[in-house]
Amino acid sequence: MGEIVRKYRPIKLIGVIFTCIAVLLVIISVAASDWVDVTFRSGNREHNTWGLWEQCYSSPTNPTLTVCVHNDWMAACAALTLIALFACIGAVGLGILGLFTHNRMWYVIAGVLCTFAAVGLLICSIIYPVKFSEDIQSLENGKLILRWDVDWTYGVGLGGMFFMVASAVFFFLKQEEQDLDTYSSAAPAYNVNSSYT
Repeated sequence: MGEIVRKYRPIKLIGVIFTCIAVLLVIISVAASDWVDVTFRSGNREHNTWGLWEQCYSSPTNPTLTVCVHNDWMAACAALTLIALFACIGAVGLGILGLFTHNRMWYVIAGVLCTFAAVGLLICSIIYPVKFSEDIQSLENGKLILRWDVDWTYGVGLGGMFFMVASAVFFFLKQEEQDLDTYSSAAPAYNVNSSYT
């Protein structure tokens, strides 16, 4: 007699793993202060990095060198990134719940949360460099800044967004189940008491 074994493809597990990677990348992006690297026109070409939480920079070597950006768009970017982080953490929990219950509803909700988080990070990654450039090139700051470039944690945040998109795709895919009939490969049982005479 055969028994029925259910075979699952690991698509949902890959979605949960990608969401965990996205959470890690977004935590690094939020915690670090290296979203942009600014080079000043001072004599020694001083560098500074800005993250989501710094509004002003004052030089330790030149007290007259103080550069500030507006707080409204910085707060919006920080809020979008934190909302994306919490949505992604919720998606991890729902994905794990879906792995244990095999209920597609949890995967769909996790996919919606990942999509929501990815859109939030996309908006933040567009707003941040555009508004930073506008503030840096304003009349009082334009004379102090030589150049600025996006830095590594900005790229880490974008990487988190790409992992969220991939996770959402994996969560939204319909998982196919296969029922496999397996038969025992043991030798057939013989009656030991029968005599061959």
